[in-house]
Amino acid sequence: MRWLLIALLTAARGLAQELPPTPPASPDAPSPKKAPKPKSRMKLLRQMQIDLDMAATHAKVDDKGRKLLDKCHETLIDAIAQQQRFHSVNAGKINRCLDDLEKLDDAGAFEGTERDKLRDDREKLGDAVGKPRRFHLPKPL
Repeated sequence: MRWLLIALLTAARGLAQELPPTPPASPDAPSPKKAPKPKSRMKLLRQMQIDLDMAATHAKVDDKGRKLLDKCHETLIDAIAQQQRFHSVNAGKINRCLDDLEKLDDAGAFEGTERDKLRDDREKLGDAVGKPRRFHLPKPL
């Protein structure tokens, strides 16, 4: 066991000596750019609410679907208020809302650009809240 440890240390030292030294960064060299910050959860919630309001007016749903849309709208309003006051949200309620919207979307309730905006918002909000949204394309017949 001791010999194995010595052999590993010797090999690691040999590899470290073979690598060329990295030159020090010059002060006038541009620094590496940071990744852009993700949108805040508050902005994502507000954007989702706005897009849902726009899509809900044109949504092709029955009474049960309309109740789901209204419930999701109320959930988003409550989540915005929670985020403003407590800096946190009830992730379970938001995830249920996103699931309901996904079911309505799969049923064909939304069309065109509104559908695309809602899908994008669902994905971003799901990532921010903690449950990533994966879209499953319909299987070919």
